[in-house]
Amino acid sequence: MVETSSIGKAARFDESGARYIEFCKSTVPTNINFSKLRIVLDCAHGACYKVSPSIFRELGAEVIKHRADFGVALDGDGDRVILVDSDGDLLDGDDLLYIMAFANPNRTGPWAGVVGTKMSNFGLEDGLKKLGYKFLRADVGDKYVSQKLSEKGWLLGGETSGHIISKDLVSTGDGTVAALKVISSLLILEKSPKEVLLNYSKRPQVNIGVPVNNKDIINDASIQSAINDAQSDITVDRVLVRPSGTENKIRVMVEAPDEKTATKYAKDISKLIKSKT
Repeated sequence: MVETSSIGKAARFDESGARYIEFCKSTVPTNINFSKLRIVLDCAHGACYKVSPSIFRELGAEVIKHRADFGVALDGDGDRVILVDSDGDLLDGDDLLYIMAFANPNRTGPWAGVVGTKMSNFGLEDGLKKLGYKFLRADVGDKYVSQKLSEKGWLLGGETSGHIISKDLVSTGDGTVAALKVISSLLILEKSPKEVLLNYSKRPQVNIGVPVNNKDIINDASIQSAINDAQSDITVDRVLVRPSGTENKIRVMVEAPDEKTATKYAKDISKLIKSKT
């Protein structure tokens, strides 16, 4: 009885995996061919370890370990993705959103705007607006991005961390689908990531996670005063200090036109938080 049950579960898993592979392949335009691509995949020994390599191979790509056109890194549950170009340069969620938006010819209706988060680089916001999009920031977290997209009736949004939501294809984040769409977009454009990303410029952004025993320490008067001082400096673009949603940490982000300024304020605030723990 146990053996029969195990066989049944394995069969259902294989069947659902095959259906998922076919679905992912269907998100790639029929005129796009991956046969000339060499792809390195890092599936984090997670949910996509079996299906994602099959998807890229069945689309014609050569899945290898070195000298690749793209590197694709998925997190454990497969909902986030980061890409690496052929020069080894990292493409985070902001970069992926920009590439997808750049390749889209439409700027009306459900494609009128893009949703990011409070962590999204100011350069992304500026770049998307120059392309003709509206841009809105949601709270950090994919569920907030999804909610904002639904409110506005838009289709594209995501987080710097690589959680990309493309509602024309899927209702939530899917790292493999996002990677396929980004790579397909570049093939349609016949451009490298660098050629596309030359059209927008990121601001230096410094992020520090400070371990704490009690995340309520963020409400300390001296910490709030330090945050206000940084925000009032005209040489600083944005300051975001928030409790982590997943770890016992306070996350400090400072964005400024120059890295020296961003680093100074991020370190000063972080040191103050650490001194209070």
